[in-house]
Formats: sequence, structure tokens, C-alpha cells
Amino acid sequence: MANHTRENCNKNTARPCFRSVFSLFFACLFAFPGSLLSAGEIYKSVDAQGRVTYSDRKSNDKAEPVNLPTVNTQPALKTRSTSNKSNQTAVPNYTVEILSPASGTTFHADQRTINVQFSVNPKFGSNLTVQAILDGAPYGGEFHDIELNLSGLDRGEHSLNIILRNENGEILTQSQTIVLYVKRPSVNMPVRKNS
Repeated sequence: MANHTRENCNKNTARPCFRSVFSLFFACLFAFPGSLLSAGEIYKSVDAQGRVTYSDRKSNDKAEPVNLPTVNTQPALKTRSTSNKSNQTAVPNYTVEILSPASGTTFHADQRTINVQFSVNPKFGSNLTVQAILDGAPYGGEFHDIELNLSGLDRGEHSLNIILRNENGEILTQSQTIVLYVKRPSVNMPVRKNS
């Protein structure tokens, strides 16, 4: 079997043999990088039959030193410490609660404005704003207070909650949703007179 391989290697040209030896050399170089790199210089020699040999010793006077490419190394990346939180400011855990009116309250025709009071804990700074959400849509603009007046509500059921936003407009938290009922006089029914 060795003769068959040698015949194939010497047949036609030495190129197929050179390729296999060269491939074997680089396979060893990558498989055992420490041992080859620590060996010093690498020599290449070609014998009388055209076989190429790589070694860490000069086998004959015709052996030439081989300049191998340097191993690609990179320094380790510095990772950010996640345990040092002194540079980060902790965001308090805010809560918003609607205090009045109570959920399920009904408002009649003589009450055109509905006063809504709520609390924000802990007390929020000037960089935070609140906004009322009426029936799933923003009611008015953002503001910085704990009181709100609703006006111009149509007859029927309305849902209300308050959201707290940071300076980037992100929602930090929101209140519970309450339901309000508004009864306005119908155009079909005359207004009752007080007796």
C-alpha cells in the first residue's frame, strides 16, 4: 500500500504530494500551535525523490528556513462591571392612585366639571409628568399636578386612568382604571322642575 501511495505521489508531478504534505503540516500547526511555535525555526527540505519535509532541525545543507505567518492574537476585551452601581441613579418605584371620584360614580346634568384627585408616591420631581387617559385616549396634555378637571363629557360610561411619564416620554407606571357614568338630560325628555 505504501508503494501504491508513493507511486501516486511521484506519478505525473510532485504537486499532489506537496499539497498533501503541506496540508498535513498546516493541520499539525493548527492542532498543536504551542509545540510548533516553541520549537524555534522551521525548515523545509526536498529530497532526491521530490518529497518535501518540514522539520525543526536542518536535515541537510539544502534545507531552507520557512517564514511562517504570525499567529493572530487579540488582547482580551475589557468588560464593564455590572456590580458597580454608583454611577447609576436608581429610579424609585412610583405608584399612582386615583383618590376621587370613586369608580362607579354617576354625575348628573347640573355637574358640568368633574374634579379628579390622585396621588403619586413617592412625590414626583419636575422631570416627570402625568397625563389623563379617558376612554383609552389622552385627555388634554401632560401636566405636573395631582388634580385634574374633566369637562364636556358626553352621556354614558367613561373609563379613566392616570399615567406617569419620565423626561423621555416613557411610561413609568399608571393608576388603576376607574369607571364614571354621566347622565345628561335627553333632548327627548323635558327637564324636571323641582317641587
